[in-house]
Amino acid sequence: MTKKIYLSLVSLLAISILDAGGAEMPTVIDRPRAQDGPTQVSVGIWIADITSIDSAQQSFTAEIAVVLRWKDPRLAHTGNGVVRYPIEQVWHPRVSIVNETNAVSRKFPDYVEVEPDGTVNYRQRYAGAFTQPLRLQSFPFDRQTFRIQLVAVRYRPNEVKFVPDQAWIQSGLKQAAGMAPSITLPDWTVEKSETKPLTYALAPGLEYSGYAFEFTASRNAQHYVWKVILPLVLIVMMSWAVFWIDPVTSNSRNRLAITIDRSCRVIFPVIFLLASMSIFVHPRG
Repeated sequence: MTKKIYLSLVSLLAISILDAGGAEMPTVIDRPRAQDGPTQVSVGIWIADITSIDSAQQSFTAEIAVVLRWKDPRLAHTGNGVVRYPIEQVWHPRVSIVNETNAVSRKFPDYVEVEPDGTVNYRQRYAGAFTQPLRLQSFPFDRQTFRIQLVAVRYRPNEVKFVPDQAWIQSGLKQAAGMAPSITLPDWTVEKSETKPLTYALAPGLEYSGYAFEFTASRNAQHYVWKVILPLVLIVMMSWAVFWIDPVTSNSRNRLAITIDRSCRVIFPVIFLLASMSIFVHPRG
């Protein structure tokens, strides 16, 4: 996971250095009405699916729909329909997801649709794994916050301002973000979600405008209680049975101990495998 984050940071840093150094880059189109202050970009985020949360890799796999909307009077046109442009032919906030991995794919072509009044709409659906540092000290009774953070790579907070999409809010979607009710995570329960503007600090002095969607989920501990903790308690209690036999009948005690050991190895093979491995990881003496 550290390697994935490092590669993402290096990519963003390279873009910033090339911008600052005047190296050859694709033609940059000026922001619309830059003299009037920061360009306002409306954001709508919808979590269509979450297929897994991997505590070992500290990542989660999801499908996320993102809708960006801003106004560019230079693109206003006559007519009733929309005009489509490749995204690189118009100004756009150059949004990236900070914690996406190389496995994330984009499902829609990179086009924007421009309405007659100059309102620009960009829609994209991302699918894949996203990194997320987890605090596992309380495992399996932990509660984690997962984040999708958008960042306008080339623009500072005083240049681009992200806000919740009012059209989504008027449609009844609070904070212009949400999660599909069909999402089911067998080991987790989603408790709440929220959106907020969140500046992204790439490095000291390199802060970019950003926006984050966060959801909090608690791990369902019942699975681990029944599959791990309870079997371990039973194993310990079964081992005590040999001490309830009269020491004089040592043969009976030995036979019972062997029977318990073999029975537990059949019933709980994974636990005994882990116990055997711990001997080599943490040798005594």
